Amino acid sequence: MVYLIVDKSLEVQIQKIKYYKCFLHELYHDDVECIIEDNRVITPLGSEGKALEERGRSIGKKLLDAVAVYLWRDGEIIILKNNL
Repeated sequence: MVYLIVDKSLEVQIQKIKYYKCFLHELYHDDVECIIEDNRVITPLGSEGKALEERGRSIGKKLLDAVAVYLWRDGEIIILKNNL
């Protein structure tokens, strides 16, 4: 499984999300699941990081067995994990 984590502020960009999911599917030949979440849950930023830490841990457990994990935030794609 490949995961695309999309920052909550970008969830309205449905066409781009579909594009990235298709691209990752073609690249890995594996299923792609999209997680839409506040990006601070995955990479805690600022003083609110502690409050979001618990949600991040539950998502992190899900990502342990992933083939690849990508984070889309602030107009860029960040590779968090890649076992290609």
